[in-house]
Amino acid sequence: MEKVRYFAKKVFNIKNSSGKTQYYLAVLTAILFWSSSYIITKYAYTTFPPVTLGALRTVIAAVILFVIIKAGKKIEKIEKGDMKYLVLAGVFGVTLYFALQNVGIAYTSSSAAALISGGYPAIIAIMEFAILKAAPGKKKAIGLILAIIGVYLLSTSGGGETASNPLLGNILMLLAGVAWGIYNFVIKNINEKYTPLTITYYQMVFGGIFFIPLTLTERDSWMMPTAVSLGALIFLAVGCSIVAFLMYNFGLKGLSASSTASMINLMPVIGLVLGVVFMHDPILLKQIAGGAVVLAGVKMSSEN
Repeated sequence: MEKVRYFAKKVFNIKNSSGKTQYYLAVLTAILFWSSSYIITKYAYTTFPPVTLGALRTVIAAVILFVIIKAGKKIEKIEKGDMKYLVLAGVFGVTLYFALQNVGIAYTSSSAAALISGGYPAIIAIMEFAILKAAPGKKKAIGLILAIIGVYLLSTSGGGETASNPLLGNILMLLAGVAWGIYNFVIKNINEKYTPLTITYYQMVFGGIFFIPLTLTERDSWMMPTAVSLGALIFLAVGCSIVAFLMYNFGLKGLSASSTASMINLMPVIGLVLGVVFMHDPILLKQIAGGAVVLAGVKMSSEN
């Protein structure tokens, strides 16, 4: 743990370890799980269509969180005026974000999807300025640009990939970024009042409720899951929908929306490393350069 804490301090230039380290580590943990989801999702897609997979992992996560809350008797009373924020968190951070992203990836190329995802922090920084009138400093702006350039190098280093409808896919990916930005700002209204466990539970409940009707569009593609695809689904539900969101919501308690979101640019880098280790993917000099640029950009743009 000390080595991980040291890594976080160096990468993100944390000067006040007692105040910020825990939040950066929490977000880093979330990103590690989300980065691994790209590999795991490939196995889940063998029997689960995109929207159905998103709905199932959300519902399973909600059920598990309910059991944890009931067993620990940690039921927090939600103030009447705050319930709307939890509903919006579920709709934008779970239903719309994952539905738009999953379907968008199906229509566009993975390189284009990665490039657009790399622009999410910039989208959130713009939204932060428009909503909170908080303009990013020069250093943070340069960091965002560097991170996007790094993601571009990573996403264009693969081979040629066909896309069935790239325009539609790219638009859906862009809309997913807007949905994620809204989620970040919605959570800021309540994350000081409730625990990450409570917030994550309710957003999974509401996210699942709004997700279920969308699965009917894929009913012709439903099939019996295999042991491998079912295992992938469980990992996505527990690791990527429970642990990751708990950690990310906790990180938002101590970091700005744009600073937290800028760390999402680490996902292609971590995904590259996981692909090399577990999938034995080849690594190119361009990918190494892109990863280095991303790290430099994230270090600059994640500083508060």
